[in-house]
Amino acid sequence: MEELKELMIFCNPNKSRYLDLSRFEDRKYLYSYYSDRLSGNTSLPPIERVLREKIPKGVLVDVGAGPHSYSNVFSLAIDFGAKAYIGFDLGFKKLRVVDDFDPKGFLVPEDMLVGISKVNVNSANFSFNGIDWLTRDYGEAIVDELERATIDEGIIFGVGSEGVQLLINHRKSFRKLNLEGYYHDWFIYQKN
Repeated sequence: MEELKELMIFCNPNKSRYLDLSRFEDRKYLYSYYSDRLSGNTSLPPIERVLREKIPKGVLVDVGAGPHSYSNVFSLAIDFGAKAYIGFDLGFKKLRVVDDFDPKGFLVPEDMLVGISKVNVNSANFSFNGIDWLTRDYGEAIVDELERATIDEGIIFGVGSEGVQLLINHRKSFRKLNLEGYYHDWFIYQKN
């Protein structure tokens, strides 16, 4: 657990605001097929090249990881050599360390905004798969935290998650990578 504390040591000045925002979000776990669609795209050469270059440079954070679907993004952390894997989801019953792989994985039962707000500055890449939210303020706060926590030239990627894409598109700190070909619902942004 000490290793996780080192990865999430940031003391966010917005903590109380984020806790208030997270109270209004849906706290039910809803099964999603998005994670499976992610794995079909990551083996395509243009996407694989970007992931192979970017993922080893930081922690891979799986936002809304899902108790039954986190393994797809965790596999990317393993295959592409992330420094660690952290999955946030309110569906996890308790904090769990998965240490029989390299890198070590942490499954954290936490609201996604509250979790991201604890990730160290310039330390991570992020994956969103089928994630949405109810209020724009909550989404804007998530993107604020992504700007802070994403490593320089790091990536935010996944499938679906239209709310994430909409808000990131309006930020000058990220640019969408246009990879050749068509990938259903796939997105990838790089921090400038």
